[in-house]
Amino acid sequence: KEHRQQRREQNNSELAALTEAAQTRTYLVGNSGPNRAMLYAAIIDTGFRESETFSLTPESFELDHADGPSVVVTAAYSKDRRQTRQPLPPEFAEQLRPWLAHAKHGHCLWKKPQKPCQTLLQPDLAAAGVPYQNAAGEYADFHSLRHSYITRLLRSGVSVPVTQRLAR
Repeated sequence: KEHRQQRREQNNSELAALTEAAQTRTYLVGNSGPNRAMLYAAIIDTGFRESETFSLTPESFELDHADGPSVVVTAAYSKDRRQTRQPLPPEFAEQLRPWLAHAKHGHCLWKKPQKPCQTLLQPDLAAAGVPYQNAAGEYADFHSLRHSYITRLLRSGVSVPVTQRLAR
């Protein structure tokens, strides 16, 4: 039987420290510090899985959509193999706008290394002073950012059915 590591959500101060630490650091596996900060923010604000996030291109974002800013994952990268449109918090959409203006159209926004957690996230967690594994043996990996998204939704008063729909 496969052993799965226990993941933990990260609190708001840990998430802020992670994105701030990444923002000020150098390149890791072809991803600049500011790009990694945006990568983490994208997962934190969409709840996307690793493969979904690394598939995003500038064209995936619909910041001026009639129903509000959103991002679309194509069926080929979605876990349920259906196209997914996810709403974006307006503050994050405004943060994205100037960043996307400099992105290369038709190309994925982030270079995915073979082991993204070890080569991207762990060094940024260390720089932020956030433990990769806590005293309870729970891990802060890419999927834990998704856990953080779901927990934040519930704590902000979003109903369980809506949270389930957003988490897909």
